[in-house]
Parts: sequence; structure tokens; C-alpha cells
Amino acid sequence: MKHNKLAIFAVGLVLLLTLTTVISLTAPEQGNSIVSYLRTINSNILGYSSSATTTPQVTASATGTSIIAKEQTLTAQCIENILIKYDSPAKNIGLGEKILSQAKFYNIDAGYALATFRVESTFGKNGEAFDNNSIGNRRDTSGNFIAFKTWEEGITDWFSYINRKYVSQNITTVETIAPIYAPPKENNTAKYITDITGFMTQHKNMC
Repeated sequence: MKHNKLAIFAVGLVLLLTLTTVISLTAPEQGNSIVSYLRTINSNILGYSSSATTTPQVTASATGTSIIAKEQTLTAQCIENILIKYDSPAKNIGLGEKILSQAKFYNIDAGYALATFRVESTFGKNGEAFDNNSIGNRRDTSGNFIAFKTWEEGITDWFSYINRKYVSQNITTVETIAPIYAPPKENNTAKYITDITGFMTQHKNMC
């Protein structure tokens, strides 16, 4: 009986010394929480590393397709080639360079402008754009389509409008712009978004 007590005492002493060693080796550093400290002790005793001991680095990201592009993926020649491919009335007059220069000036994706031009009028072949030289079929405050003397004038106005109306208000994705630009009461907004984003990707793959 006496030997059993000594054996139990010895085992207990070994466990106490082990626990003391673990605690001394994993004492919390300044700035660490007691929760992290206890998790570290738990990991050392059980012999495994818990993912809970590491604070994940979460990177916030906006959802949707951004129209902001400080580096353009389309070239002026590529834009010209697309206008030629679809037989746009705006082809072969240097609009590729005009669209790209405005896109760079406002840091707006030229692909977004080109996709809008395509969705709104098939690059100027259909609807009001053919007569109004408007790549985005803009309306005035009375609801009338705005007419421009030249395509260049229409492009300049469109980029300025997108920057003023949306970008400056931190509305910078196709998904957040479309319900305002092409509201459901006048358009199939869901399809509009799908078409714009789809054409943005398609045009980039063509370049």
C-alpha cells in the first residue's frame, strides 16, 4: 500500500513538473490575449497545432465587376478592330484612340465603355445612337435622348457623366451602376448586367 502511494506521488510530481515546464515555455508575451495563451498550452500538451491560434488575414473586396482600371487592357487598335468587325458606323474614324484616351484620363475601363456602346446600340447601328452620336444613349432631365454633333463629342460627354454621376459617388461596379443607368422600369436590368459583363470579357479576349 505504501509503495502504491509513493508511485502515485511520483507520477503526480512528474505531471506537475511537465505542466510547469510547458507553462514556462509558453508564457504569454506582452500584447497576447489569455485566450491565445491557453490555446498555445493546449496545443503543446496535446501535441497538435490548432488553426485557431492564428488570426486569419481577411482582405476586403468589393463584389461585382469594377469599371475602374488604372491600367487599360484594350488598345486603341483593338477597339478599332472590334468596331470594324461589327460594321459600326463609327469605324475607321479614330474612335479607338478617343475612347482609350478618355478611359485613361478618368481611370475608367475602356472595355466598359465599349460594352455599353454595344449593348445600347450595337455600336451605333440601332436606335437613337445612329442619329445622336451617343455611345450610351444618354437622356436629359426631361427624358429626351441627348444628341451630339460628333461621336468624339458623345464619347467625351459619356466618360465625364460616368465619372461625375457614379465614380465620384463611389458607385463603381456594373452591378451597382446598372439599376440606375438602366432601371428595371425601362429595361431588363439583370440581362443588361449579364450582357455588359459578358461583352467586357469577350472584347478583352479578342485583343
